[in-house]
Amino acid sequence: MASICSSSDSKLIKQACIDALGFSLASTLDVAQIVIGCQSIQDPSYILECAKSAAGELVFQEAPNWDEKSKQVCNSFEGNKECLDHVNRLVSEYKRVRKITFAPLKQNEDFNEYIKSQMNVCYQTNGRDGCYKQVAQLLYDQIGFSKTLQLLKDNEQYPEVFARCHEVTHYLSRFEYDAQKSIPKVYAKCDSTCHGGCYHGTLEAYLREQQTRPNFNLASSFASVCKSPSDYQKPLEFNECLHGMGHAAMFVTDMELLESLKLCDTIPKLEHRERCYTGAFMENSSSSTSFDHISKYIKADDPFYPCNAMEEKYQPLCWQYQSSYFAILNNQNWPQVTKMCLQIPIAYQDRCFRTIGTNQVGFTTNLSLMKDNCEMMPTDHFKDVCVGGVISSLAYRFVGDPQKMIDFCQLVNDDFKETCYKQMGTAFLEWTTSKDQALAICQQIPNPKGVSWCILVL
Repeated sequence: MASICSSSDSKLIKQACIDALGFSLASTLDVAQIVIGCQSIQDPSYILECAKSAAGELVFQEAPNWDEKSKQVCNSFEGNKECLDHVNRLVSEYKRVRKITFAPLKQNEDFNEYIKSQMNVCYQTNGRDGCYKQVAQLLYDQIGFSKTLQLLKDNEQYPEVFARCHEVTHYLSRFEYDAQKSIPKVYAKCDSTCHGGCYHGTLEAYLREQQTRPNFNLASSFASVCKSPSDYQKPLEFNECLHGMGHAAMFVTDMELLESLKLCDTIPKLEHRERCYTGAFMENSSSSTSFDHISKYIKADDPFYPCNAMEEKYQPLCWQYQSSYFAILNNQNWPQVTKMCLQIPIAYQDRCFRTIGTNQVGFTTNLSLMKDNCEMMPTDHFKDVCVGGVISSLAYRFVGDPQKMIDFCQLVNDDFKETCYKQMGTAFLEWTTSKDQALAICQQIPNPKGVSWCILVL
C-alpha cells in the first residue's frame, strides 16, 4: 500500500492514501508494525504524516494503552514534537482521559530532567485527579523537601514547572510540616519559590493538625498564629503568613468562604485582616490546590458572584481577586477579561485591572508578552495599573532578585515607567526592613530616572 500511495501524482490523493495507510496500520495495535509500515513509504516527506495518522487513530479508537502507544509511535520518527502536538490536540478534541503514571527516579538520573518530566505528566493532564499532589509526594519521598524546592526554583522557566509549581509547593510544605510539627522549622526552609506556596501549605497543615486536638477552638486561636511583624526577618514573610492564613482557613473549612472570612475577622489590625482576606479570596477564585473541588462560591452563570452579594468591607478585595476567575472563565483572553472588569462597580475597577497585571506572572515567563498584554487595556490609566500589578507579582515571585523587574520596566512605554519604578521601590521595602538596603537595590537600576523614582517611595 505504501508504494501505491507514493506513486500518485495528486498531492490530495497521496495525502488521503497516506492517512488511510496510517489508519490501517493503527488497527494492528502493534507499535512495531506501525513504525515499519510508515518507514516503508518511499517519499520521506510523508513518513511523519503516516505516523501522525496512525498515532491519532489510536487515540480516536481508544485502543488499549492508546496513550503510551501513540507516544511510542511519534517518538520513533524525526519531527516527533509535531506528531505529539497532533496527538495532544486530538486528546483534547475527543476528550480522552489519560492515565496518570509517574516514573521512579533512576540511579544517576539528572534531577533537573527528572523533575521536569514528572511535572510534565501533570501539565499534560491539566492537573486532574489530584495529579500535583501525587507528583509532590513522589518528589518529596525521593528527593526531599529542600532539594525539591531548589530544583523547582532552578527550573521555573520551563512551562511544565512554571504553570503549577505553586500548587506543588503547597503540598510539599504540608508534608514537611507533618514531619517537623513546627512552623518555624519549616519556614526556615521556605522561600518565595513558585510564588511562596511553601509558606501557605505550612499553615494549612498546621491548622489541620490543631483541629484534631481536644478543646482546640479555631476562632479563638486563629489570630495569634502569625504573631507580629517583629517575629520575622522580612516584612514579606509576615505578609505571607497572613495571606497563607486565608488559604489555610479555606483548607480547614472545606472551602467555606464566608466562614474563612469570619476567621480572618478575628485578627485585630485592619491591614492584617485584609492580608488574610486576600488568601481566602485567592483560594476561592483561582484555587491553589482544589482544581478538582470547585468552590460553591463560584458560579459560571454569574461570574460576578460572590462579590455582588458580599458585605461592603469584603468587596474591594473580592473584586480584586475575582479578576482571576474572569481570566479562568475566558482562558486568559485578556480583552474578554477587560470587558468583565469594566462591568464591575467603578470603585473597584482599578483592583480588577491590577490583578490582570499580577496574573501575567502566572500566565507567561515572557516579559515582552506581559507588556503587550498590559497594553491591551482600554485606557492609559488601566495600562498603568496593569504594569504596577506585574511588578508587584514579580516582586513576590522572585524575592531578592530585581533583574526581572528591571528588565520589565525597561520594556514598558515611557508613559508607564514612573509607576513601574515606583512599584519596584515599594516592593523592595517588603524585601527588607532596612531602607539603606532598599536604596542599594534601587541603585541597581541602570536608568538614572528610574533610580530616582524608585527611591522616591522609600
